[in-house]
Amino acid sequence: MRIFDLHCDTLTEICDKKLSFKNNKTAVNSLALDVFRESMIQYAVWFKSDEKEPFLRFERVLEYARPQLQNCLTKRHLFSLENGWFLKTEKDVEALYKAGVVSATLTWNYDNALAGGALDNGGLTPLGKDIIKAFNRYNIALDLAHLNKESFFAAAELADRVLCSHTGLKALISHKRNITDEQVMYISSRKGIIGLSVYPVFIGKDVKEGFSDAIEHLNSLGCEDIVAFGSDFDGAEMTEISTIPDCLTLNSYLEEKFGKSLVKKVFWDNAKSFFDKSS
Repeated sequence: MRIFDLHCDTLTEICDKKLSFKNNKTAVNSLALDVFRESMIQYAVWFKSDEKEPFLRFERVLEYARPQLQNCLTKRHLFSLENGWFLKTEKDVEALYKAGVVSATLTWNYDNALAGGALDNGGLTPLGKDIIKAFNRYNIALDLAHLNKESFFAAAELADRVLCSHTGLKALISHKRNITDEQVMYISSRKGIIGLSVYPVFIGKDVKEGFSDAIEHLNSLGCEDIVAFGSDFDGAEMTEISTIPDCLTLNSYLEEKFGKSLVKKVFWDNAKSFFDKSS
């Protein structure tokens, strides 16, 4: 099995707790990835909005993590930024680009100087618009996760490339972080991708069944070419699918229901195609 995970917080976790990427205490680690034929993981660097020196923290996380990400053809990685509250100028965006960031969210769950968060009511700001335009110039995809609905559409209209890295579907689970069918169809119209999370709060208490229901719903909307996997491992409290090797079980469960071709799209093809087009 190949796996492409659009969102996990492992790098921030191992840096904060001074862990080794080879340990078995995190949901994603070097040993855990050995069970896969090939892996591509988008590791997020996450920030609290009261971080006093955000760029210094960003550099520290990557400095700590980079040497531990083995240069192996079957284990590859991308970097993303979660919560861009501290971005103020194009030079800030250029710094992200030079560090290897390929996608970024404007917010976490709450309003900031750029946009309105999923659990708040603010809108996209003039500064937020400028930052998105800078993302476009540096080919950084706008991650629409964590935005409220108003900011979602206002931000997406300005972005050259969009995705929603880790979410569930509001048609199935009414949570403020989940996206509506209208948002799904918009992402589809923009040839973006949607990463379904295995966080029970987003996907349902029975994670395998909830994940299956989400795929079925997206198929009913004609969106099988945009559905992908965005675990939120090491960033949320998981239950049934709690580590990345557990995805082997989820893969088998889904193959019985949908067949190998569709499930391969979910776990590899769609995300790989999205990022291949941008390179």
